[in-house]
Amino acid sequence: MPTVSLRTLGIGLLAPLLVGCQAGQAEMEPLSGVEVVGQADHCNRQTPGLSLVQSMSDFPQVDGLLPAGEGALEAGHDVLVVYLGQRPTPGYGGELRQAQMVDGNLELSLNATEPESGSIMAQVITTPCVALAIPEQGWSSLSVRMGADGFPLSLEAPTDR
Repeated sequence: MPTVSLRTLGIGLLAPLLVGCQAGQAEMEPLSGVEVVGQADHCNRQTPGLSLVQSMSDFPQVDGLLPAGEGALEAGHDVLVVYLGQRPTPGYGGELRQAQMVDGNLELSLNATEPESGSIMAQVITTPCVALAIPEQGWSSLSVRMGADGFPLSLEAPTDR
């Protein structure tokens, strides 16, 4: 009788399971054109949240976001402002890791950035945010995932389109 290791047996048993999981996945499509267009340390929002900006009159009056955000709006994009909430020092933010469409849902994944460990930072309370250029149309809802308190967050597409 041939001998079969537990490792080989485990892989053999998992293969059909993995194939079954892949067959049941939603239609995912990587999305290009989503990009960070600005970041700021003082965005005047104490809690994490999302704000969809569709015109300059809706744009938050925050230093560091305005010029790039204005360019994104003029290019036919909306701007999503991701508020990280209150933080104890400067140096917090977010970097876009992945953007994809899954069954009409725009899924954005951001890496949370923090001040370098051991760095000397002023003890100044900040309210950082990140602005992202996103497609103006083609999505019914969006979600933002980030390894930070208060996330994930989501919102529905405006109905006035």
